[in-house]
Amino acid sequence: MKGKRYILIAAAVVLITGFILTFAYNMNNQVEKSGGFIIPKTTFSDGTYDLTSRIKDKVEPIINEFSAYASRSDLESIAGDDFHIIIYRLNSQAYEVYFNDTYIGTVGDMENGRSHTYNSPNSFAVSKSLISDYNKITIRTYGIYMTGLETNSIGVTDEETARKINGILHLFSSGFTMTGIGAIVFGILISLLTYMRSDRKNKALVYLSLAVAFLGIYSLEYLNLPYLSFPYILFKKIIICSLYACIFFFGMAFREYYNKWHLVGVSSTIFIIVLLAAIFTGTLITFKYIYDITNFGIVVSLVVWFIHSLFADDNSEERYVFAASSLMLMILSFSDILQMVIIGGVISTSIINHVLIFIFILVMLMNVELHRRNVRISNESSQRSLFYRQSITDQLTGVYNKNHMLKILEDEIPPLSIAMLDLDKFKEINDRYGHQCGDHVLEHVAAKMKDEFRDTDIIGRYGGDEFMVILIGCSERNAFDIMNRFRMHLEMDKIEYDGNEIKVTTSVGISYIREKAEVKKLIKNADEALYRAKDSGRNRVSI
Repeated sequence: MKGKRYILIAAAVVLITGFILTFAYNMNNQVEKSGGFIIPKTTFSDGTYDLTSRIKDKVEPIINEFSAYASRSDLESIAGDDFHIIIYRLNSQAYEVYFNDTYIGTVGDMENGRSHTYNSPNSFAVSKSLISDYNKITIRTYGIYMTGLETNSIGVTDEETARKINGILHLFSSGFTMTGIGAIVFGILISLLTYMRSDRKNKALVYLSLAVAFLGIYSLEYLNLPYLSFPYILFKKIIICSLYACIFFFGMAFREYYNKWHLVGVSSTIFIIVLLAAIFTGTLITFKYIYDITNFGIVVSLVVWFIHSLFADDNSEERYVFAASSLMLMILSFSDILQMVIIGGVISTSIINHVLIFIFILVMLMNVELHRRNVRISNESSQRSLFYRQSITDQLTGVYNKNHMLKILEDEIPPLSIAMLDLDKFKEINDRYGHQCGDHVLEHVAAKMKDEFRDTDIIGRYGGDEFMVILIGCSERNAFDIMNRFRMHLEMDKIEYDGNEIKVTTSVGISYIREKAEVKKLIKNADEALYRAKDSGRNRVSI
């Protein structure tokens, strides 16, 4: 539940951040505070229309000329030797600016319209020497299918204020858009790397990467492209088809996860419709009418995905990721459609809000995938570790087994001592009290060895009632003291079993080496010392 709560909190943060980063900056207050003034877009006219954003009539010329007037006093009140005209989000492929019929500047390709400039802020410097009693500001637009300003009017201010406003507008438009494109590239690389490194190939990550890639192409809609090497109509069709391809592959990721083809019914239908429209429509005006209608299909797809993930039977984290992401995209889509209806355009100044949502999806799904992979690896590692411990441990006493003790001896660097312990008259214990009692005695002896010996000493069961102790860096004299102390403590122990009190003693043989020696010889020397201890009457230590 903690992970699912984290997903919902992250989704809320992403949505709010996206709205903040794409909310339109209004330059009006800053222009007026600087001593400048605003020319409303409704005051510009070409004789029929004002400069409000709109789709052009099919019979309307490509180039339109809009003019408005400013008073001498307003212009001369602006500080400096010149004033600046700020134009932002003018729907056209290119435009020119004139002041009192004097050419001031151009944005984009006015000759062929092979440019995309609508989301770029531009400032034009005008010398005050051109001011007269009646001052006409003229904007000639090259628009194939749309014209007019979307959200801002035109500002007239001093150079410093114009520079500040331009900087802010560039940050909100191209700055955040380029950041989004960078995040897209990084997200795709990381998700594909996660897919390739994953044992369980999650195709949903591939589909989401394709969706994000097409979103990256659609992001070009929000950049200033002063020159295109191919006709603008082709550019616009590629941009719009990329948006619907993004939605289609997002739906394929849904289908991959839930394995239900009806989840891509609407998204694939509108994608095909837009593709056919892109191929067979000759004008952008007709094409725009078609894809404006199919926008509602995007909302329908998002609603279907949200409802399905909301009421799905499983309680996995992926369900919450898909539910949260489809809800966020649905909110953005409703917002865009509402803006289209009310103001004829979108307020969003960059694609960063959509990018954040898709990066959120990728990050969350990769996080879930990596978490499950880590859990699986941890379980497998624990299982392998358990099997390994079982392979090197004596199951009865919990100390190392003979094979592992021999391997340690092969690898260990002298000086060291080894001690071979044998319980005295252990067969009599088995014969008198039974093998279960014998096992109990062996467990007691092993536990006592663990308690008494140093942490650096290595204990193992060599076989039957015989144990081996490797005493690292221990001289013969120290080894003797350690083993003799253990022998005396064991002798004083009273082992109780089934109402019986059992006394156990041990004989010990010690072998010491200063330099690397053959393991068999080392053990043989310890065994010979053990036999001498037994021959000498048992319950003693021999070197």
